[in-house]
Amino acid sequence: MRVFTQNDPFFEPALDETLFSLSNGYLGVRASRSESPEEIAIRGTYINGFYDRVPMIHAEKAFGFPDKTDKLVRIIDTQTIRVLLDGEAVELTPESVENYRHELRMEEGISLRAFDYMKGEKRAHIRYERMASLKEPGLFVYSLDVDYEGEIEAESLVQAEVYNFSDSDDPRVGQHEERLLMTKRLEVIQEKIFYEGYTASTKASLQACITHHSDAPLTFQVEEEVARARARGRGTLHLEKRLHLSDSYHYEDPAGELLRLQDVSSNSSYAELKAEQAQILQNFWQESAVTIEGDVEEQRALHYLQYQLFQNAPRGPWGNIAAKGLSGEGYEGHYFWDSEIYLLPVFEWLRPELATPMLAYRYQILEEARKRSLVMGQKRGACYAWRTISGIECSGYFPAGSAQYHLSADIAHAMMAHYEMHDDVDMLADFGAEVIFETARLWLEVGHFDEEGFHIFNVTGPDEYTAIVDDNYYTNLLARKNLRSARTVYDVLQRRNPQALQRVTEKIGLTEDELGEFQKAAAQMVLLYDDRLGIHAQDSSFLHKPAWDLEANRHLQPLLLNVHPLSIYRHQVLKQADTILAYTMEEAEEDIMRRGFDYYEARTTHDSSLSKCVYGIMASRLGDLDKAYEYFRDSLYMDLHNTHGNTKDGLHMANVAGSVLSILTGFAGLRSQGGRLALRPRRPKELQGYRFPFRYRGRRLQLEVGEGYRLELLSGSPIEVLIEGEEYLLTDVLEGGTL
Repeated sequence: MRVFTQNDPFFEPALDETLFSLSNGYLGVRASRSESPEEIAIRGTYINGFYDRVPMIHAEKAFGFPDKTDKLVRIIDTQTIRVLLDGEAVELTPESVENYRHELRMEEGISLRAFDYMKGEKRAHIRYERMASLKEPGLFVYSLDVDYEGEIEAESLVQAEVYNFSDSDDPRVGQHEERLLMTKRLEVIQEKIFYEGYTASTKASLQACITHHSDAPLTFQVEEEVARARARGRGTLHLEKRLHLSDSYHYEDPAGELLRLQDVSSNSSYAELKAEQAQILQNFWQESAVTIEGDVEEQRALHYLQYQLFQNAPRGPWGNIAAKGLSGEGYEGHYFWDSEIYLLPVFEWLRPELATPMLAYRYQILEEARKRSLVMGQKRGACYAWRTISGIECSGYFPAGSAQYHLSADIAHAMMAHYEMHDDVDMLADFGAEVIFETARLWLEVGHFDEEGFHIFNVTGPDEYTAIVDDNYYTNLLARKNLRSARTVYDVLQRRNPQALQRVTEKIGLTEDELGEFQKAAAQMVLLYDDRLGIHAQDSSFLHKPAWDLEANRHLQPLLLNVHPLSIYRHQVLKQADTILAYTMEEAEEDIMRRGFDYYEARTTHDSSLSKCVYGIMASRLGDLDKAYEYFRDSLYMDLHNTHGNTKDGLHMANVAGSVLSILTGFAGLRSQGGRLALRPRRPKELQGYRFPFRYRGRRLQLEVGEGYRLELLSGSPIEVLIEGEEYLLTDVLEGGTL
């Protein structure tokens, strides 16, 4: 059974809240202790994409700097259900609690906290359950059961006055404690608690209905911005609390959606809701589980990460996946390039239906990207915001933020990868082509030709410790892919959906001359190579800088918190994979990649959570399986062991995905090469084997790797496959020898 467990009742509360958080892609609730609302932690509930806008203050403001930023709103707190035994509140102490267990039951889709509570000579058994419905995203359920030989009281609270978390010493977290959600009404009508609020600046509406069901009589009370429901019994007490949510960002008629949700909820018992949840999870694990053999703890950790990916994926037009998902307030709920380069590839291989909403979100904010391009000095094209929720730029530090133009190419890459992997011409016709064309235009605006070729100056690549550089290898490579994709997409639609092509080209005024310029820029794109070292240069200046002494300065990591940016920028030191990441997306010659890996690895701090998984994937590609496995282990336990020290602010979702990719595109070597499936299966000696089902171009396949490999076509027509570069026709099963 897939269960993640914590048996220490005094484990760090804020970290516990993150690790046991529940979500369904729309609604996320941190695992704060129901009986302890006064506990100092990060007691948060969030809706994906439900934001307010707050002022952004710059010490020295220049043209184009954003003056407002989106911020994920902490919404009403419904987590509290206090338990009183013979009139005294339950408070966990070393003397009072026994048999404690906190479980995330990943096959049932619920969390459970249960313990025995000692009160004098009496013993109470207390059990809390929670569920974020995967079928009805606006529904969250709490359940409490108490057994006690005495008087039992349960006090359930709805707290409307909430404030976002802040940490003035950490730039990755909000700097000011703010109340972003204002109360319009909080009242009890026919034993239902109704709430209506609005965001302070944008005036977006949030509506909620909280219902209670108990085997004991219920009473209700509202005092200012707190509503209470109380149930009193003796011997045993059961209380069920359901939170129903709707908002105006995601629903045209939030009041109507709330009524619909209540009707659906009222017709289902908790047992029926749990059965539906378990069925959804059963299908997920059957169709998508990545399984490793050889270490039970590693398997449990891997499935925990897969579960977090699944429960944080949006299942409708609710935005994207933030850097911390819905598990915390790190990075203020902003979406980054993590989605396209780390998260989407996992979904494309395992659950492509979950990829499409994330791609559609980028189209929804395309108009903001066009506006931003103008602000940034371009005459046309789409320049996507580095960090955002609504589409506006929310980065206040442009050298390591807004200057990362590669995001626009990353988005185009993700659109093109989805088409190639699933032959999804409809996606291109509906929105993908427009995004790819508009982002391709950006590079003609930003770059320029000279006698050496096509250059892109003054940008920042993935490595945020090297800012405002010329001809960053990763950026130029992805820009070239973007420019080439525009021509490819044009030709695909011309053949397969000319009406859609005409519609989009007329809408944006795309011409054949522009397509020719795209091709010319792509053909002449400058990709710097250093003859002396035999490697691709990260940019035009990196290899000319003095080296940073990593070992002597370990105590200063993460450098972004302890060293002035200019000092960092002047040295050869990387925060994360940059050129090496580019190799995972488009390979170079084998010996060049190997030399580049050795060179850049020795200069990388891995201060970014996005880094180690990439180096591990590349180590697999180069056949260094010992190193690949070491990086895999580091990625696997980053949050579970809190190795970066900030998991309390939320899970590192890109690394969560990167850990899964370490097997899919790392050990197994899965690739889509121009619409052709390729793999290079390898097995670290520490693993007995691994297996996983995956999707490709309408087929369902399964790969098993042990002493050899076995690739099976589960459904769909025969397909040509490249295995270790050799062509095979897969009609049923392909098997290979010793690895």
